Amino acid sequence: MQILKNRKEAGELLANELLKKREWKNTLLLALPRGGVPIACVIAERLSLPWDLLFVKKIGAPNQEEFAIGAISEDGHPVWDQRSVSHFDLTEAQLQSLANASLKKIYAQAH
Repeated sequence: MQILKNRKEAGELLANELLKKREWKNTLLLALPRGGVPIACVIAERLSLPWDLLFVKKIGAPNQEEFAIGAISEDGHPVWDQRSVSHFDLTEAQLQSLANASLKKIYAQAH
């Protein structure tokens, strides 16, 4: 496994590989805030692509916020890890509440 100096170097290596694969016309590059932005900047520049941000947050388990049981994007549609959800025996109302809490974090980050 190669150890990289930083995310910019990772973006350069990934851009090199993507350039080998095909032409990237009519493509929009989406970056996740913070860690994905430096990588996306390099790739977008090298491949001459427009790019934008995609805001996503994990949905943590009740009383164990770092344990992800799902994720939600800015469109408001959660994706659940069904195995984890069934382990916690959560109701639809509880799931919706957890999803809403994560969605509020996205809105706070985006604005």
